[in-house]
Amino acid sequence: MIFKDLNPVLHYSSLLRLALPSILLQSGAPLAITFQTALLGRKSTEIVAAWAIVATATNAATVVFNFLVVGVTAKVTKVVAVGAWTQVGARIRLALGMALVMGVVAVGLLLAVQQPLWLLLADTPKVLPLAKSYFYLRVVGVPPQLLVMCTSGILQGYKRVNLVACLQGCRVLLDVLASYMALYVLNWGLNGVGLGTILASTLVATVAFVCILLLPPAEGRHKIHVVSPLLNTLFGSAGGKKRAGLWSPCGEGGVGGGSGVRDEEEEDLHVALLDGQGEQGSGLPSQLHDPQQQQQQGGGAGGGEELTEEEERVNEVLNESTWKFIWDGLSTMLRSALVQASFFLVLACATSLGMHAVAAHQVLMQLWMINIYIADGFATAGTIVASSIAGHLAKSRTPAEHAIHLRDLREACWRVLYMGGAAGVVIAAVYLGRREELMGLFTFDEGTKRELRGAWLYLALIQPLNSIVFVYDGLIYAAQAFSYMAACLSIGFVGLFLPFIALAYFYFKTLVAAWGAKGVLNAVRFVVAGYKIHFDFLCPVPKFSPSNQTLPTQPQLPLPLLTQLHQAAFLLLLLPFPPLPSLVRHHRPPLVRL
Repeated sequence: MIFKDLNPVLHYSSLLRLALPSILLQSGAPLAITFQTALLGRKSTEIVAAWAIVATATNAATVVFNFLVVGVTAKVTKVVAVGAWTQVGARIRLALGMALVMGVVAVGLLLAVQQPLWLLLADTPKVLPLAKSYFYLRVVGVPPQLLVMCTSGILQGYKRVNLVACLQGCRVLLDVLASYMALYVLNWGLNGVGLGTILASTLVATVAFVCILLLPPAEGRHKIHVVSPLLNTLFGSAGGKKRAGLWSPCGEGGVGGGSGVRDEEEEDLHVALLDGQGEQGSGLPSQLHDPQQQQQQGGGAGGGEELTEEEERVNEVLNESTWKFIWDGLSTMLRSALVQASFFLVLACATSLGMHAVAAHQVLMQLWMINIYIADGFATAGTIVASSIAGHLAKSRTPAEHAIHLRDLREACWRVLYMGGAAGVVIAAVYLGRREELMGLFTFDEGTKRELRGAWLYLALIQPLNSIVFVYDGLIYAAQAFSYMAACLSIGFVGLFLPFIALAYFYFKTLVAAWGAKGVLNAVRFVVAGYKIHFDFLCPVPKFSPSNQTLPTQPQLPLPLLTQLHQAAFLLLLLPFPPLPSLVRHHRPPLVRL
């Protein structure tokens, strides 16, 4: 029998144990926002409306750069896994540098868009002064928030998950306590809430950076250099050694220098296996195709001044990895920007309906976000497990090994999707059964409750779809299909979301219609992500190529209903957008049993 027993990590209990810490990690900032919404809503409708406008804009500026967590965790984990310690420090410096630069960029963008933001409040004059005074404090707090995201990603790459969970918990506690003191004890209003957010983010970012320096992985202690290369750059480096690429070794010795060569060669092998690079175009490094070349590289790590051909290729791959990180980050930024733009346009519709609609919109968004960060736990579990199995699948050498890993990969993806969908059903049931109690947690205002009742049924019924979409996002990270998702989402945003949100603004003029446009965008994400996962990621081309070996025969069962729906929906989506088939024509292998 070709198939062994199911991998223990794929059991539902194992996936749940993996998802629960991720839920705690992902839900830190949203929990703080949810508690703040409740505190503000019970204080004053005007305050929560002003807070909703400013928080939506500033949170969008931070969420757009969420690749500082996702990308940094993936890159740091990769080099830690292969023991390339000389690379870890360089990647940490790159990530921290990008966080600082992006913080400055975000501040500039927010200051540039403040005037259009105030136009949204033209119909609510009571809210405008509160929003303006609070806006500048929230803008100042954006760079510390980005540093918290970045340092959390680095510590997760160190596999310090419990430490990150503790730091996030402390951040939530500090933020909520500061908000309560500012609103109900010191009577500082929104300005006090803003100061508390800045204080909590700065303190947690500082502690996390100290932990990065003092708590590296045990095997990498005294081998990871984060600060010393910066000092060498500022004050001169001893020995005058040549510096290579941005992610090349940052400690003693570089390529050809002796101490860092093993790390780089292992990194080259690891990147080629997982990222589908390699000179043969098959995802395998060229030395695995050519045994003679593999034998010739034995003396390539000598201590001479000249770089060997193999070492030059290592540097080239490392530099490509830098650009790949940046390109993946830009693709993720575009995707996140479109998602945040959709939230902002829904908010614009709400502001045209009055102050009560704005307050109700903020409550709806927090209830929407609760599902996001619960489902993100299952998405993270899917990312971790599917990425690991995909790495083993890429290294398969025999048909039997390929079949086993492919079976495990498909089982992992389907199980996290089932778990995410089940979580969405439970959330929908809670929202339907506890409507009045949930509304009472956020507001006492009857006008706000009236607006909430009009959109509540839609909010509950859309949650199962939302959960599956958010889990698909995690699987897209495992597939590393960043540019594909960004391109498809751009088409869906322009072709479907914008027309629907325009109808909501100019014709329907209701809160449920505005949020309905958001549901249409999530339906697009469901279709294109599902198509990519089920018809590309789960249908890989075998990496081995002996002509006399064939894959073991598997029973041909009908395609799952969800997969059939994806196929039909995706083809329908192509009809109004002729450029899209050319985008995905390379991602359509023959259909096989899923």
